[in-house]
Amino acid sequence: MGMMMRHSLALIRFVVFLTACTASDAPIIESAVDTSLFDGDYTLVEADTFATLIEEIERTEDQERRKALEVILQSEVDLYSHFVMEHGVIRSGKLIIQEISLTSGTLEGNTLQGTAIWHEDIRHPGDMAEVNVELSIEDNLLYFTYHESDIQAADAIVLIRDSQDN
Repeated sequence: MGMMMRHSLALIRFVVFLTACTASDAPIIESAVDTSLFDGDYTLVEADTFATLIEEIERTEDQERRKALEVILQSEVDLYSHFVMEHGVIRSGKLIIQEISLTSGTLEGNTLQGTAIWHEDIRHPGDMAEVNVELSIEDNLLYFTYHESDIQAADAIVLIRDSQDN
């Protein structure tokens, strides 16, 4: 088998692998935590979620640093794209699909606080951690944070509920 043929077969295998890894149709195992107030499809509000990073990019004059910050921003945007909450389970991501499955929670008004199992990538079981979660909804805006217990929560991810879910 020629070298060109081996490279072509390797490329085909890689494309098949990549396609399998980006599918988001793995079954959801429902959580016992009632999240019906929050369930739905959401779109990331980039300007609110990443305002600090966007400001840093805008004021950075060094082109290499600016390019690196833009790559970080895009990877964060990709991580929270296709955001869906259903039956106590959140899935989001473009290439790598994370899953956050609530294991406990307390609802007070429009805010739910609880714990969850976070899977970094649903295609790689085992990459997981227990995290604290807070969801708060105001009109169609969802404010979402999650973090490990020994780490301070970052700024909230801000999402808007898609209109078909109203």
